[in-house]
Amino acid sequence: MAKNLHMNPFANAKYVTSSYDLQNLLSKCTKCLAITQNANLIVPQENLPEIQLPLHTQKKFFVIVHIPAKGPGRDDANELVGHWVGLAVFVEFPPHKSKCLVIDPANQFHNDTHTYFLIHEFCTKHNLNLIKYNVLFQKSSSLLCGLLILFHVAKTESLSFNGMMHLRTI
Repeated sequence: MAKNLHMNPFANAKYVTSSYDLQNLLSKCTKCLAITQNANLIVPQENLPEIQLPLHTQKKFFVIVHIPAKGPGRDDANELVGHWVGLAVFVEFPPHKSKCLVIDPANQFHNDTHTYFLIHEFCTKHNLNLIKYNVLFQKSSSLLCGLLILFHVAKTESLSFNGMMHLRTI
């Protein structure tokens, strides 16, 4: 029998990343842990309006789960599984120049008015300019969003805002 060459190899459930998977992977990168406050900035989107930006912050990366669900075959109610979106926060002085770069591997967060509202509310509360990354780097049939967000956690830690924007052109 011939293999289906059109099958997406990354649609396999083994690529689904839970909040525990993300925490475990982040723990292997000291700088990634720092920018996510020891992985404490992995949160469901519903928690965004209550989050306080830490004082004396220059850069932080929030990993939010959009469309959260209980993981398949997982019993822990605190474990998050779903579509992962990143918020790279660049705090600058004067404060009105601070930015929040929304990184959605599927580039669809703006189609969901509830998610957009929560992110906009978070940005308004913290005087952040909301900027959409506007790059599609995940197929809708792919389950790699968590791993793609981890790449951007590492890049945000090492690059400036302009460096992150330059990544879009590569």
